[in-house]
Amino acid sequence: MKKQLTRMNKCYFFCFLTVVSHSIFAQSLSVSSADTVLCRGKVGRLSLLATGTFNQGNVFQVQLSDSLGSFVKPTELTRFFNPAFQNISFVLPDTTHIGNKYRVRVVSTNPVIVSNNNGKNISVISNCKKPILPIITLQSLASNLICTPATATINWTI
Repeated sequence: MKKQLTRMNKCYFFCFLTVVSHSIFAQSLSVSSADTVLCRGKVGRLSLLATGTFNQGNVFQVQLSDSLGSFVKPTELTRFFNPAFQNISFVLPDTTHIGNKYRVRVVSTNPVIVSNNNGKNISVISNCKKPILPIITLQSLASNLICTPATATINWTI
């Protein structure tokens, strides 16, 4: 009887260690925000929080639902390998249908973890206007940022 009890205690201890180790290293993915209007062929963004330790060879995939918010056949928008990335950019395919009920999520491959979706409907539009850039003059900069005599160089790309 005593030997059987000892074996049971070892089994319980092993089971306890297994549960604790899985709790300590549990992985999770959470999408906290995403753009709510996306243009076909343009860059979109989302925020991701990844916790826990992911296995070697893991790939994170940003997925887009169909126009009704279903992930039965998701479209992969981008992939990345580093769980420390928190602000993820992707390009919406030109072939994406116009709609206003899209969602995004992130899926890891090793282990397979599926995040929540972004929690808000995303509209995909085709007629995206170029952004209106403000005209910046030296007079509009705070006077305490530039001392005279000084030289300022401003570079930008459109």
